[in-house]
Amino acid sequence: MIIYVAFRFKSGLWGIVAVIGIIHDIVISLGFVILVNKEINITVIVAIHTVAGYSINDTIILFDRIKENLKLLAKEDFVAVVNKSVNEVLVRTIVTSLTVFIVACSLFFFGGEVMHTFAYIMIIGTVLGVFSTIFVCTSLVCEWEIRRNKRLKIAVKQSGVCSK
Repeated sequence: MIIYVAFRFKSGLWGIVAVIGIIHDIVISLGFVILVNKEINITVIVAIHTVAGYSINDTIILFDRIKENLKLLAKEDFVAVVNKSVNEVLVRTIVTSLTVFIVACSLFFFGGEVMHTFAYIMIIGTVLGVFSTIFVCTSLVCEWEIRRNKRLKIAVKQSGVCSK
């Protein structure tokens, strides 16, 4: 997955950050399963994979918007472009997440014992997926770019090359 995302966005950073977001979602979802003392069975594994797929999809959509806006707004500050991109996909993210959340809640309350664990993980995973995409992944990308730009400026100063 790191290789695909890195290839798609022409940077290994984006792939690593996307996988960090997925790991965040999976670990916390499993933590909630363990917290309520649920058995880890095939249903839990399927739900975790569904959460991972949902999370990476949301992250790739946001990263794609950032990539498009970086081309369109080349003179803008990187953080401003990321902020604009998050705002542009926020309505889509909320509508999609709310739809999944409502269905998961319906399955949780009315789906019976068979669907209970799956729905429980999907409820948690839906919230975590949105959180990790908007707050974890974008923050990590922004922080990396800010630090990289600082390192570049220091390197230019140390090399003696004049810059504005």
